[in-house]
Amino acid sequence: MKRINLFKLNVFYILILCCLALIILNSCSLFQNYFFKESMVVFSQNPGLYQNGTQLFIEFSTDNPSDTIYYTTDGSEPTSGSNKYKTPIAINTDTTLRAKSYNGFASSLENKGKYKFVDSFPNYNIGEEGPSGGTIFYDKGNYTDGWRYLEAAPRENEGEDITWENSTWGNYKIAETSKEIGDGLSNTLTILDNLIADKEVNAASYCWNLEIEKDGIIFDDWFLPSVYELEEIWNVLNYQYPTYSSTEEIDYPALYWSSSNHATESAWGILFLNDEVLSSTERIGYTQKNQKNKLRAIRML
Repeated sequence: MKRINLFKLNVFYILILCCLALIILNSCSLFQNYFFKESMVVFSQNPGLYQNGTQLFIEFSTDNPSDTIYYTTDGSEPTSGSNKYKTPIAINTDTTLRAKSYNGFASSLENKGKYKFVDSFPNYNIGEEGPSGGTIFYDKGNYTDGWRYLEAAPRENEGEDITWENSTWGNYKIAETSKEIGDGLSNTLTILDNLIADKEVNAASYCWNLEIEKDGIIFDDWFLPSVYELEEIWNVLNYQYPTYSSTEEIDYPALYWSSSNHATESAWGILFLNDEVLSSTERIGYTQKNQKNKLRAIRML
């Protein structure tokens, strides 16, 4: 009778089990997002412009109490060897904050922000070119929480053919984000925090990773606008887009993503089409998150 080499057989089965385990762990979003979940760090005050003489105390927080937060104030990338967050950080001079949370062997996506202190605040007009070469499209009337204006990125920096969320098996993760003006940044952070395991570029990550250089300055503080912020972009900048007399003439996808969630599998967007094709109420709508649409990033200043 032929003998079976039990050692080789056991090694074979062990290798098979290891391969199956790797496949399961790689595809199981429950494992990725809950058992080893690291939350993106939230800053208690927005980065932006503040009056000279102002003393800020920036607190960090995450959704997971077991996270450990590390940060830098010199613009360098934070690691587990950087400053460990314990108490609020006092800032009264120009400072770049970068922070990550760690949970076991995993680290979160980095949050970042530049705090700048000035003697007098700059003033802009709606429709005027902004510091990055984009266009000022919203003015809230006064500087609070680091900002007064919203600037849309130059049109040549728009994103195309990008989904809102790259989910499989209907496993969508974002439950709710705001529609309001001023909430696009917090919406974007919420989306990024929940979609950190996604490998493909999505609408929020495209904006978050966008860098635009103007006059030697790199602007990297972009985010995906809320639906009402997006509506303001259309109200001010609709002249930048083609006009059509009927929907039959449209030869490109015209829906632009917002960071406002509509339902489990859909998000709000706006069709950038002129009034001869759509009324203002028909322009705002929603679509499936896995559809590929356009986007235009914005920033606060």
